[in-house]
Amino acid sequence: MTASSFEALIAPLSARDFLTHHYEQTEAVVNRNQPDHYKGLLSLEDVDRFLASADHVFPDVYLVNAANPDLKSSDYCGAGQRIDLRRLYEQFANGATIVLFGIQDRIPALKLLCRAVGKHLSVGCDTNIYLTPPGSHGLRPHYDNHDVFVLQVEGSKSWTIFDSPLPLPMPGQSFAQLHPEPGPVSRQFVLNPGDLLYCPRGLMHDAEAGDAVSLHITLGLKGLTWTDLLIEAVADMALNDVEFRRLLPVGYAGEAWDRAAAADRFRALTARLADGTDTGKLLDRLADGFIADRPAVSDRRLQTLATPPDIGPATRLGAWPDLIFRLAVDEAEIRVVWQGPDLSLPSFTEPDVRFALTTPSFTVADLPGDLDEAGKLVLVRRLYQEGLIQVF
Repeated sequence: MTASSFEALIAPLSARDFLTHHYEQTEAVVNRNQPDHYKGLLSLEDVDRFLASADHVFPDVYLVNAANPDLKSSDYCGAGQRIDLRRLYEQFANGATIVLFGIQDRIPALKLLCRAVGKHLSVGCDTNIYLTPPGSHGLRPHYDNHDVFVLQVEGSKSWTIFDSPLPLPMPGQSFAQLHPEPGPVSRQFVLNPGDLLYCPRGLMHDAEAGDAVSLHITLGLKGLTWTDLLIEAVADMALNDVEFRRLLPVGYAGEAWDRAAAADRFRALTARLADGTDTGKLLDRLADGFIADRPAVSDRRLQTLATPPDIGPATRLGAWPDLIFRLAVDEAEIRVVWQGPDLSLPSFTEPDVRFALTTPSFTVADLPGDLDEAGKLVLVRRLYQEGLIQVF
């Protein structure tokens, strides 16, 4: 990928078409005939180097093999669950798929991709790597309880999609717990290098490597649901409204108890919940939590602090790509909520702050607010010192 962006991930499918016709609805398959589309994200050489570069521990690295469901970590791990590479490669030669779990924090290109996709879709992202021997299945037909993008990097895989028994399962409705049978086959296709599959959670699928080793990246999406917002609302009401803290009536567990009255009471409480909930306040709280959990935007923080540049009127500055932030504004101040500590500034700086955090390249003279040059220099130096903008 020439750029780590959501648009580049799904191109030539447009973001609008994806969100309208596929997101949380049905699979999207992008066959590009562009083997190098994901070049720069990962390669077989990268995986080889990663495995050999350090001691790894289960389950950071693990194996799956649909043909050998009894495969255990002890079959390829030594003391302390440390991966024994010799035995790992033996199992791979016998058909096992090597999985690198949650590897986005150790491969910079994947970290950038997760941040870009997470910003666009307002979800948390992680990546697993699957390296499958020729003609092998890593897993039996199953569904995931989170949406995934599959990025085929090397080799090919034949995919089968089944009618799904459970649309959009929650985390507690995992395939491992429910073990549903797949429905009839609804689609079959092949992913070649550079191709993409989007698979919404709950969609039953199966995949088999072709006649060469298959390497693909699975980008998992971990978002909040309306249920999460409702739970937050109920918890908030319970803290502020005594009626939500009352015990269920005496005798509710008995057969003679009037359940019709309970239904009336429940409807009254839900109406009270709807009328008394500040949805905007709750969304701000959830958004702040989401933003705080995103990966750091810069890997040059120590350099920023150790060797600060002399920023002047002609210095070329810019927003960090895919910086995830929210501006909370009131009459007195503007608060920047982002991955670092919140930054509070006078409210009259809002136009300049918003411009600086969203503009890829600018100088002090480009700032649109009413500050004079000296004030703008103070502002951009502060934003740079906090790690919110970069100097070119």
